[in-house]
Amino acid sequence: MKLSSFVLFAVFTTVFSISAEEAVVPAKSKIQPRSLEAPLVENETTKVVCWYRSRACGAIIHSLDQAGMTVTLWPAIFRQAWQRDAKLMLIANKLNFSAEQHLAIMQQLNTATPSLEKPEDYIELLISMYPELDQAELEQVVYDTSLAKQLKGYQKQIQDYAITQVPTIIYKGQLIIDAEQLQTPQQLIDWLNQQSLSE
Repeated sequence: MKLSSFVLFAVFTTVFSISAEEAVVPAKSKIQPRSLEAPLVENETTKVVCWYRSRACGAIIHSLDQAGMTVTLWPAIFRQAWQRDAKLMLIANKLNFSAEQHLAIMQQLNTATPSLEKPEDYIELLISMYPELDQAELEQVVYDTSLAKQLKGYQKQIQDYAITQVPTIIYKGQLIIDAEQLQTPQQLIDWLNQQSLSE
């Protein structure tokens, strides 16, 4: 399943907030990041705490990807209903999916309601979208019994960092940009560019 940049842009920039756990953005908001008391060891990429069915997350990820920035997705579970999507995101991360591939999954989940009840459902969905995937490798990832423990690890970090909304940005493992500060994706890009110039 391939989606053009134009289609992705249209899908993910039309709506910027669709759930209670997504920020209601105030007018003229300014980015004022807060520091992590215990910085992440792995800080090479910009991390986006997100949910696959969040159009706001999609808009941010698309904009970062278009700007040539490397992005790592952190699966958030702020509602029980997000659990299966979070597992799907973790599986995609383990398969080293690109931002474009993550966005394609977002598009699929926002236009259809595939069943994700059983491990076989995850395999069927991803193979239908990406037939070129190595099925043996995919099955090994999907049936990994440590997935649930890894998801709990993400949720503990998210809770420890007082993150309560998506999309939230973790910059270089040291600064957090809370979701309510993100007025537009371009605002984030401009801020990140300023940080690069000042380093």
